[in-house]
Amino acid sequence: MVSPMLVTVPTTGDASSRLLAVAGQVRRHRSDASGPPPIALLGGLFRPLAALGGFRWYMRHQQRLHTLVSHVRGPEESVHVAGRRVRAAVPVALSESGNITAYFEVLSYAGTVTVTAIVDPDHVPDLDELLAGLRDELDVLVALEP
Repeated sequence: MVSPMLVTVPTTGDASSRLLAVAGQVRRHRSDASGPPPIALLGGLFRPLAALGGFRWYMRHQQRLHTLVSHVRGPEESVHVAGRRVRAAVPVALSESGNITAYFEVLSYAGTVTVTAIVDPDHVPDLDELLAGLRDELDVLVALEP
């Protein structure tokens, strides 16, 4: 069971300081994000509202966030399907359109991390620059590893 966690990501300063700041926020808020998500607690109320279009309306009008990052921790060892080893897995998420302009899905699987970016092209017309910046930042973070 997962719940959303709002984290402010600093955009200035050196990579190590920014990473420490985010890690500190995650540590402080992790207990708040564990346990049943709000949607599970409100399931009986949520289902009829969703059926009436309430979820779509909310997603198009919410102002809490504009970027969503989701990390799924996959198995540390390769899995097999029908006797064949799964060599890689690519995370893909589908979501209600709204005012979240960028989704980053992160999947760790068998020692590899894969990131998928899904953006609203009307609000993020410079996807190539966004991906280049993401690659540069990930390279910096990998270089910090001992």
